Amino acid sequence: MPKRFLLAALAVLVLATPAAAEPRRTLVMARVPVDDLDLSTAAGARAMLHRLNAAARDLCAFTPSPLLPRAPGLAWRCRTQAMAQAVERLETRELRLAYAELLTAEPGVKP
Repeated sequence: MPKRFLLAALAVLVLATPAAAEPRRTLVMARVPVDDLDLSTAAGARAMLHRLNAAARDLCAFTPSPLLPRAPGLAWRCRTQAMAQAVERLETRELRLAYAELLTAEPGVKP
């Protein structure tokens, strides 16, 4: 059952200082509109995944640097965690199925 003005908050933990022994973490959030989508349909779920993926890419962007050789791995982990949390919060069967399908897709396949 879609909620009219539901907004998904995409929360991400990003490493602020990866070189420190006890890295500090910063909570970053983005609002992703869903009120125009019907998440009970496969098409609505795919559209939501596309929006979540775009928001996660923006939030989890790391500037390439020789000082951060693990940045690509950290960015990937950040994106997958953010999307998983958002999918869990939205609590719709079709969205969970679409996300599981995305995770098992061939590399390079986009939602």
